[in-house]
Amino acid sequence: MKLSVQEHLIPGDSLSEKCAWLERHGFSGMELWAFDIEERIQEVKHAFSHSPIRITSLVGGYDGHLVHPSPPERQKAISGVRRLLRIAGELDADGVIIVPSFGISRSPGVLTPHLPATPDEIEDFGITLSDLAQEAQQAGTTIFVEVINRYESPAFNQIAEAAQAVQRTGSSHVKLLIDTFHMNIEETSITTIMEQHAPLIAYVHLADSNRRAPGQGHFPFHTFLHTLKKSAYRGYMTLECFMDSPDELIAAKAYIDSLIE
Repeated sequence: MKLSVQEHLIPGDSLSEKCAWLERHGFSGMELWAFDIEERIQEVKHAFSHSPIRITSLVGGYDGHLVHPSPPERQKAISGVRRLLRIAGELDADGVIIVPSFGISRSPGVLTPHLPATPDEIEDFGITLSDLAQEAQQAGTTIFVEVINRYESPAFNQIAEAAQAVQRTGSSHVKLLIDTFHMNIEETSITTIMEQHAPLIAYVHLADSNRRAPGQGHFPFHTFLHTLKKSAYRGYMTLECFMDSPDELIAAKAYIDSLIE
């Protein structure tokens, strides 16, 4: 298991400086923001061609919603993801992170129970993913489907729901991204859900229960990491958390390393 960090958390005025900082402190990868990635392609190529640090994924950078009642909203998102997959291929990035739908929660309050994805939503999302899988295969990269909690997304809040859509593609270029912060909110049994879907899990976001760095909340990281290790997970684990100082990245790495050992 290899540790990665989202680029905005890393100290440095340039990607080259950020890569150097990661290498110096024993990290292996960087997750890049994709909102302006087209304007940064040459900078990215230069920085990573001179570094052992890997581009683990592109995140963000497309409009619309892949799961939405409006066809134009869906098509806008599909077109954006296609563009990012081509860029990921050009940059030799491991993958592109997508979220079925973000920021249009249908939950009116904290007392509303989880609203499961409907069979039609699962079927339609599976069709969309199958279509995008062809683009991912041509680009030589992977789609990482991330599950978001009910307060940030109106659909596919639990891993089992997204897994059904991913499995329908039958493609090795579409995998699951699991996020400890969202799992802490939505999953009944973190261990069980990880064991059930281990072959589909190819990327991990790490944050504690309070969205701080691992070790600053009450998420059961020892159990989580033990389950990952038992499943022979070989992908990246990317720190995606709130921080006051880069020193917290170093402390989080030490904490995670101690639990793995």
